[in-house]
Formats: sequence, C-alpha cells, structure tokens
Amino acid sequence: MYPAQTSLIPITVSLARFVENNGFGGTYPYWYLGTTPFNYLTGPVVPGVLINLHKLFPGISLFDFSLFLIPTSLFLASTGWGFFAWYLSKNRGVGIFAGVLTFLFPWHWISGLALSELSAVVASSLVPWVLFAFMQTQNSNVKSQNYNSKLKTFKNLLPATFLFGLLLLTNVV
Repeated sequence: MYPAQTSLIPITVSLARFVENNGFGGTYPYWYLGTTPFNYLTGPVVPGVLINLHKLFPGISLFDFSLFLIPTSLFLASTGWGFFAWYLSKNRGVGIFAGVLTFLFPWHWISGLALSELSAVVASSLVPWVLFAFMQTQNSNVKSQNYNSKLKTFKNLLPATFLFGLLLLTNVV
C-alpha cells in the first residue's frame, strides 16, 4: 500500500534516511531552499524511532515502518481520547464511545495517510495524554504546604512535563 501523492510520508522517510547516514547534525542538502540545518526541518523523535526500528529489523524499509507508525499513533490517540473522556465524564461508557468513535471516524485516517506529515500525526496522538496527565496533576493538588504534598505534586507533574516535552520534540517544525 502506498499513500496518496499528497502524502508527506516520503519526506519523513528521506529525513530519517539522512539521519541514519549522517547523524542529527549538519545541513540537509536536498531542500528547496538550498542547504538547510537539519534541526530546522524536523524533531528528533520520529526519525529516531524509525532508525531504531530499522536497526532492530533491517529487512523492513523505513517506508514500511512509517506506514506502521501511522495506525499505531492513531490507536494511541483514540485510546488517549477515550481515557480522557472517561476521566472527565466519570463514565466508562462515554470513554469507550469516544475512543471507538475517534478510531473509526475517517478524518484521522485520511489526514494520517494522505495529507499529514508523520511527525504531526505522532504529535497529535500525544495531545490527549498530555491533557490527561495535566488533569491528573490539577486534581491531585493538595492545599497544604507540607513536604509530602509538594513531593506528590511534583511526582504528578513529572509525567505531564515529560509528555509535553516529547510532544514538542516530535513536531519542532
């Protein structure tokens, strides 16, 4: 299966192939603006994931890993929206409905396979998890100012900060 001609998946594959051969530094010579510093073109997360998968399974192409990463990201996003809806509504049925609806509606699939760049698809799949982790932090905030409550707030804020940083690194462009 090959994506539509409007897809930006081949760009991600070529950027990952460049990183695999030259590392994350340097200038990317095949850009319409001339030579461009590579860090201006994409974040390190998606090319890093593709390269590590390619090192683990060298018989599978980077393009196939890209096509595998899209449904994986869409599943991660729909699961995240389901958990987030469940958390907000306090109703498991609403969460399951939101997760299944998010996974089955076609606009994510059309956008992921035909219109979007892979880093944007992966970054958008992290959004519900960042919101979920942030809401967990806000609801566990204790009014008292003792050491244990501050430590608990820090432990709850750490996943939200990590996921938000990963979201930013995924789609730096």
